[in-house]
Amino acid sequence: DDTLDLTLANPCFVVPPNVCIHTTTYSTVLNLPFRVGGYHLAYQRCCRNNIINNIFNPSTTGATYDVLITEQALATCNSSPRFFDWPPFYICQGAPLNYNSSAIDIDGDSIVYELCNPYVGGTQGNPSPDPPNGPPYSSVFWQPPYTLSNMLGGSDPLVIDPVTGILTGTPGNLGTFVV
Repeated sequence: DDTLDLTLANPCFVVPPNVCIHTTTYSTVLNLPFRVGGYHLAYQRCCRNNIINNIFNPSTTGATYDVLITEQALATCNSSPRFFDWPPFYICQGAPLNYNSSAIDIDGDSIVYELCNPYVGGTQGNPSPDPPNGPPYSSVFWQPPYTLSNMLGGSDPLVIDPVTGILTGTPGNLGTFVV
């Protein structure tokens, strides 16, 4: 349970006052028995920061984070990929981004990267569903002109290389965004 260090490496960054990013790590060792269909794990909360520019109604739009543990992963005791670092918390408007968002898998599995629509989750009436709602999950509604293919706006959209995990693009607009 920690507040992340927001040390800024680029002189274009100016951290707004009273901003902090908080992280919590849940960790346990759990032996899951084989199960037909595997396991679908989900974490859902409400709601997002109300200053987000690229989705409709962020202050009433929750988030769902999910993972599927497949039958094959259970049968072979497969590991999960590990990301090297946190993504950048701030990027500069009009400055090209080139960020390595890759991960490593100790089993040597092939990893394919893609940007996807964020899911909605908890609501103001049920901010932390227990148990979480099951799939299929609904995607956020993008606030025009933003879309999955242009999450940050501008003429050089954010893209990820499916093989290397390198994220590139040039943010065209100033603001706070869901990616």
